[in-house]
Amino acid sequence: MNPTQKQTNSKESNPEMDVKDLESIKKAMQLMADEIGKLKDIIKLHNHNGQDGTAILNNSLDLKPSELIQLGNFRLEERSDIGGIDTQHGYLVVGKDKEDQIASTNTQLDIEHRNYTNGSTNQSFISAQRYPLFGGNHASASSGTSLVTISDNKFKTDELIGAQIVILDSSGNSQSKYIVSNTSTKITIQGTWSATLSDRPWTVLMPVYLGSATAPWRLLYAGGDSVANDGNQRRAIRLGHGPTSEAQAIYFGSGSPESVVTAVVGSMYLRSDGSTTTTLYVKTSGSSNTGWTPK
Repeated sequence: MNPTQKQTNSKESNPEMDVKDLESIKKAMQLMADEIGKLKDIIKLHNHNGQDGTAILNNSLDLKPSELIQLGNFRLEERSDIGGIDTQHGYLVVGKDKEDQIASTNTQLDIEHRNYTNGSTNQSFISAQRYPLFGGNHASASSGTSLVTISDNKFKTDELIGAQIVILDSSGNSQSKYIVSNTSTKITIQGTWSATLSDRPWTVLMPVYLGSATAPWRLLYAGGDSVANDGNQRRAIRLGHGPTSEAQAIYFGSGSPESVVTAVVGSMYLRSDGSTTTTLYVKTSGSSNTGWTPK
């Protein structure tokens, strides 16, 4: 008997081994078919409101100062207000970036936790903006005037109406104003500039709404910001653009605001311990902490 014949006879003498191997292969193929079926189901549901679980974040995240979460396409830009690329802040960004502009052409949401603002200066912001969005480094304006000259960009006539322009002064403070009209290189703002600006960094963006007529927010919860010499948290809602010293606000607290709360004319104060004629105060004169008139 030759070796080949011996090998053949050996296999034929163990028919049960062949059956077991075949059953194992069948089971493995069935498992593969089941897994393929599951994958097909997942693919059908994928990108449909996260029903397959792939778009759901179940665990909490702790952002370090230099970390960010990106939803959509976002390009971290040079931040002229801090003099370089901003890698020191925590961000949650929702939006889509366009390379030839400073930020998103769609609405973009930023949740930002400012670095180096500890203790009583903690600062976290939720902000949003949308197209038109432009930026540059050469904006000039004279104090007391409503005109801005842009020398490093050109616009379509009146395409910026309703948008906001923010210009950084030489101290790094921002001046922000509404735009009422524009030519290719000239922007007319609402109001006037409080300081002369020469070749300063600038940004134009369109503000967004919080809620809408058909989709309103049910409640707005607001705490307070310390604005008085007694340390009480009183400012609840700040109104308008530009420096705080130029913006109106709605304040709240106990006691009279007179000689305590500094505000601009037109601001209001809601007194929690007032009487019939001392529950609502309106700032009717001055820019210091006096000039509050009870109503």
